[in-house]
Amino acid sequence: SEQRFRGIFNSVHDGIIVADVETRKFLLANARICSMLGYTLNELASLGVKDIHPAEDLEVIGQHFSRMAGGETTLVRDIRAKRKDGSVFTVDIAASPVNLDGRPYLIGIFRDTTEQKKAEAELRKLSAVIEHSVNIVLITDRNGRIEYVNPTFERVTGWSREEALGKKPSILASGDTSPEAYAELWKTILAGKTWRGEYRNKRKDGTLYWANSVITPIMDERGDISRFLAVQEDITERKGAEDRLTYLAAYDELTGLINRTRFMELIETWLHAYEMVGSGAGILLLADIDEFKYINDTYGHATGDEIIKQVGALFKRLISDLTVKSAVGMGDALLGRMGGDEFALFLPNAAVADGMAVAERLRTAVETHRPSDGNIRITVS
Repeated sequence: SEQRFRGIFNSVHDGIIVADVETRKFLLANARICSMLGYTLNELASLGVKDIHPAEDLEVIGQHFSRMAGGETTLVRDIRAKRKDGSVFTVDIAASPVNLDGRPYLIGIFRDTTEQKKAEAELRKLSAVIEHSVNIVLITDRNGRIEYVNPTFERVTGWSREEALGKKPSILASGDTSPEAYAELWKTILAGKTWRGEYRNKRKDGTLYWANSVITPIMDERGDISRFLAVQEDITERKGAEDRLTYLAAYDELTGLINRTRFMELIETWLHAYEMVGSGAGILLLADIDEFKYINDTYGHATGDEIIKQVGALFKRLISDLTVKSAVGMGDALLGRMGGDEFALFLPNAAVADGMAVAERLRTAVETHRPSDGNIRITVS
């Protein structure tokens, strides 16, 4: 029946309009096209094709209309339509010619693609951001198979996109992370939560890098996990700087020996242990390079630094000599640079005679040592 037809006609989600091929005036329209364009059904009945498109597009619209009416094409995309208030939106139009009472008409089905275009634009924007991100971005399926990597992933890891796709992120595993840590990671993300952490990865060439990683589950329309998004920041330089600061907090940069602060900390630890046990003794030796200011002033600070390095290395070799340790009968000795040309050596569990023997060995070794500049003779006291 006509009533049933009109019910279906007006319940369709897309806009439908029927136009006279000769006059290009509208004959019929459904409720959806009225809603799209902002006109009432009576208002549309007095309008035509030229009234629902921007004036600057009418020539192209006319060409599309003619081809559709002639059956040459049935679909045109990204057509600009104009609402009653003058605002413009984008539609796809599917059309088919029909004859009604012997007169040619064109049935047009309009689909508003405004939201779709916005979504596509946002997707392109997001894609551009990811593609140009300074951080590593990778997407895996629910089983951990890589589906996407960005250019930064290729640059940092050395794995090309083609090589990485289909593989698991374990291609980056360095072996430093325990199975228990990985199990906790998977437990977190499979519960729908975001995991954050730092770990060391391995590049394709075997070199290592540190990554600060955030892994987030991606849900489908049913709320189930469909994919995982991982964003990694390469923090190798930061980690290196942190390690260096940690090193310099305890070690002398020039000689590699422990510095004054660390030396005193270890002495205090030993003294505390001594107080707890109530027995034991130790010898503390201090050594300065004689006339070091003269060496600096005469030969320059670079030469002075080299002398300090050589003396430090000489002391280190001597105290690590097994014959020295066995002669003294002590535990591990502590050797540090106190600053300037001053060195300190602590011999735990050593007697005075043992300390004097070691001091004499150090003094003799320095006096018989010849620096690279043969004109310099060094002594310590």
